[in-house]
Amino acid sequence: MKIIIHIGAGKTGTSSIQMTLKENQQELHKLGFHYMGLVFEHATTKKFAWQNQHAVNFFAMDNARACNEVLEVIDGTIEQLSKKGIHTIIWSNESLLKQSSKTIPILQTLKKNTTYKLSHTFVNMNHGSIQHIFSGVSNINNTKEN
Repeated sequence: MKIIIHIGAGKTGTSSIQMTLKENQQELHKLGFHYMGLVFEHATTKKFAWQNQHAVNFFAMDNARACNEVLEVIDGTIEQLSKKGIHTIIWSNESLLKQSSKTIPILQTLKKNTTYKLSHTFVNMNHGSIQHIFSGVSNINNTKEN
């Protein structure tokens, strides 16, 4: 299973990308893709209150817990979706850029996991904290597998 992560800053078209992905889930499924949403609200594995955008702030959790819970949701969703012919999941959230202290450990863990392949990470280049997150993403993507 491939994972595409879009890390975009606000006011750079990220919301438009997310809305297009959300509104075209059926077409995406026909092509083997599944959009997970901002906080995995469209994941098939629903286990945590933070998967509802308006319930609990995902970014308020400690890094280890956030990483473990994200992996649990991704693993469960991949197990279910791979049986339906889905080969790629997409996660897009502009807060991933602002919350690089939480994002980078999650990306590093995803990259190390052999169950799935962190296929692409896109970063919109129009934000103040871009240096920190971009250096973290560059370190993660510095292999021939990407």
